[in-house]
Amino acid sequence: MKITEDINMISNWNRFHAGIILVAAVLCLINKNTIYLLLGSAASICFFIFNNRDTLEKLKPFGGYANWVTGVRFLILMTLMFYLPNLSFWLLGLGLLIFVSLDGVDGWLARKYNHSTVFGQYFDMELDALFVMMMCCYYYLFKEIDMWILIPGFLRYVYRIGIEIFPKENFIETKKRYASSIAGVFFTILIVALFVGHDIRLYGLAIGSFLIVLSFGISIVEYIRFDNLVNTQ
Repeated sequence: MKITEDINMISNWNRFHAGIILVAAVLCLINKNTIYLLLGSAASICFFIFNNRDTLEKLKPFGGYANWVTGVRFLILMTLMFYLPNLSFWLLGLGLLIFVSLDGVDGWLARKYNHSTVFGQYFDMELDALFVMMMCCYYYLFKEIDMWILIPGFLRYVYRIGIEIFPKENFIETKKRYASSIAGVFFTILIVALFVGHDIRLYGLAIGSFLIVLSFGISIVEYIRFDNLVNTQ
């Protein structure tokens, strides 16, 4: 099913969303309270869903099965964020395991029912990024991990704003296979780290963070090499 979407509107939202999450995360860190991240992300994503209601209406049943699954992931993440840091690590780990396990199910359903959309791609991608930001803030604020753990959380949003400040004509952001594999490894580390001792947690998170930095480093180099730099002056 080929659905016409407003790509410019989605791109503009994505830039706006990156800024909102960065501000919310800074407030979260200053006040040591994840409610700021919850409110900022919930408002931004709900606005995104509402703005793309025409696309959702074209999918049958409404929204399509893939976006239903992504919507469930959104609700799980918002619920976990609301109760942080009061959740036991067992309940947090279980919730995160369900959240991560459903990642990929939405993509499979989109392909199976021919419901692939740009909206769905960004909905899924931004939830993954928000999950990483939430857990990086969690480990820094409540698990005595040094400030370097925030780097993989902030990278996605800094990168997104960076490509807006230095735009390149005809550049379209797409998921890379190596990036998806690295993200999967890091997601696993973020969950497993809840159940191990501090030293093992520290080393695991350090390795995962290095892989994320490496992945974004490759993306940045690829972007720099991309032709047709738009004159922004």
